[in-house]
Amino acid sequence: MAGCVVFGEEASTQEQLAASREQIDKIDRQIVDLLNQRATVVEKVGKIKAAAGLPVRVPSREQEVLNKIAKIGARGPLPAARLKNIYATLLEQMRDWEEEQQQAGIRSETLLRTGSSWNGSPYEAYSSGTPELSVLKITIPPHHELPWHTHPMPNVAFILSGEITVEEPAGTRRHFLAGDAVPETVNTLHRGVTGDDSVVLMVFYAGVKGMPLAEEKR
Repeated sequence: MAGCVVFGEEASTQEQLAASREQIDKIDRQIVDLLNQRATVVEKVGKIKAAAGLPVRVPSREQEVLNKIAKIGARGPLPAARLKNIYATLLEQMRDWEEEQQQAGIRSETLLRTGSSWNGSPYEAYSSGTPELSVLKITIPPHHELPWHTHPMPNVAFILSGEITVEEPAGTRRHFLAGDAVPETVNTLHRGVTGDDSVVLMVFYAGVKGMPLAEEKR
């Protein structure tokens, strides 16, 4: 009997979840419809700006929208701050799309602009000598630990596929996914550890002639 009661409770829970998820699916369809309506207006605004030679981004307008959203969000239950963050992402995506429309498919996307490595250490200077740029495509198998190593020059790795955790002996670590650009440390011991899939990296090194790209520490 106890088993029958538990089964009934589980069935009721699943029914409630199914009903709630059906509601969410319906709301999602409405949200997508509204986003596309908004995109239609954004496209129109973009054409007006392009014809008048106006910039795509208008920070004051974006801030005005975010402030209005924060006030509306005060009604809850979603905290206004979270709603504002969601809308900030929405504005960014709409702005990028508006730029794409103006540039007829030509798009420039900044993947990384930084003066420090992934662990926060600032880059101090480039090595002296005759500049030599290197670009390597590196594939690392799954569940693999790279040897501990250092780099004598600034470099950045763009993750084409997979995910990797970069760590230091002291325990500092960060996890990176496909599409991330990883600014590597200079003369600091570290290594990468892959997950369940192979990782493919495109690595750009800004060194000088005769300088090794990496030095392994045993």
